[in-house]
Amino acid sequence: GEELSEPREQSFIAAMKEYNDCAHFVYDSPFRFERAGEDGAEKVTEKFPECTALICAYDNIAFGAMKSLKEKGFRIPEDFSVIGVDNLNPIRDATPPLSSIACDTEEICQIAWELLEKRMKNPRSGSRQHIVMKCRVFLRDSVGEARKTKL
Repeated sequence: GEELSEPREQSFIAAMKEYNDCAHFVYDSPFRFERAGEDGAEKVTEKFPECTALICAYDNIAFGAMKSLKEKGFRIPEDFSVIGVDNLNPIRDATPPLSSIACDTEEICQIAWELLEKRMKNPRSGSRQHIVMKCRVFLRDSVGEARKTKL
């Protein structure tokens, strides 16, 4: 990810701690979009040669990571699985097609509008709400079996 994706980063870290306390594998790039993915793939392959998969905070970051990995001679998904977040139309057409996680943007906007409208009607209604939304995973050809590594 990059510094503006902190909420997603916190979710990834929580999930990774729950799984196997491997939150130290998270990398924040100082760059944005595709350049963040290129930078992240570079750092991960140097620092964690046993790594076989990248989960990127955005599809654009994942696209940049795939580009960098291919330039280094890695095959996707045979050597690295790559998944993004947002399920952007143009990125789906990447080679190979990018797997992605997507939340319902329309539903998010609807909930945000309802909360804003409620607040405008009653400015003193400052109670916090915790909203959980389900997302969908779109598995495409950028995810495969993990390659064998020396651990």
